[in-house]
Amino acid sequence: MAHTGIYVFGTSVLWGQGHDRATKLHTRLATWLRGRHRRTVAVRHFAHSGAVLVGGSRATRLHGEVPTPFPSVLRQIRLAPPPTEQRVCVLVDGGINDVGVFNIVNPQFSRTRLEQKIASACHLDMGTVLAAIGRKYRGADVFVLGYYQILADRISRRTELLALLDVWNLAEPAGVGRTNLVARAVENSKLFRDESDRQLQRAVREADRTATGAIRFVPSTYLPANGLFGRDPLLFGLGDRDPQLDDRVLPCWRAVRRGRSKFNCYLAAIGHPNKRGVTRYLRGVKQALNDLGPGV
Repeated sequence: MAHTGIYVFGTSVLWGQGHDRATKLHTRLATWLRGRHRRTVAVRHFAHSGAVLVGGSRATRLHGEVPTPFPSVLRQIRLAPPPTEQRVCVLVDGGINDVGVFNIVNPQFSRTRLEQKIASACHLDMGTVLAAIGRKYRGADVFVLGYYQILADRISRRTELLALLDVWNLAEPAGVGRTNLVARAVENSKLFRDESDRQLQRAVREADRTATGAIRFVPSTYLPANGLFGRDPLLFGLGDRDPQLDDRVLPCWRAVRRGRSKFNCYLAAIGHPNKRGVTRYLRGVKQALNDLGPGV
């Protein structure tokens, strides 16, 4: 029996969009834990790109690189086996797909509506997910990952951002200049980072009051300059050739053909943590584990 079990539930961030298995967060965390304890670590990985938090569809799982809502994070938990390890560590993220990435970077999407969707997903729905984890993995140490600012504060490649908005059919609204269009998209991106952090922390605090293990929030710690089109991006951008690009083509073609995903599937790594970005998340999870003591 393994000493430690790592159970991974969530979306593309914890799937490891665009990465080979060796560079994904959960693989690197397991390697670190093995070296730390010199004991066995088992990984149970259920996250996939595009997952919503609590949707009820029983749709067949696709390749993890293909953005599709189902199985939801809640269903991932239900489908996972009960723990057999002496200690259990659960990684979970979610909420961004319920809010909608296109809504977040859409300069025409209202701040009020965006705040409502963030509160519904990152507080209420994440609360439901954490309650399910608590019931199934009693005594587990649970780490909820926060999000980052998708678009950088200072856009160094404004023309490329405008081209990307055009590709995503986020057309320029009448009477709004190109400069204001970019500013609105950046402001929505900031709002998502700040408000999702606040609502996820709220869900974590509430769940931690009745948990038999520890539930901790792990912020991304990305800076505004680390977003897309920034000076120091920690995300895959336009023109970056992520390691999974070629392997994603056929699964995307099949999913799009069957109506299970959309054409953005082919460019699905854009806006996701690159290798340095994964390292930043790994640092946060390791610190959270260290804070709980040497027995973890």
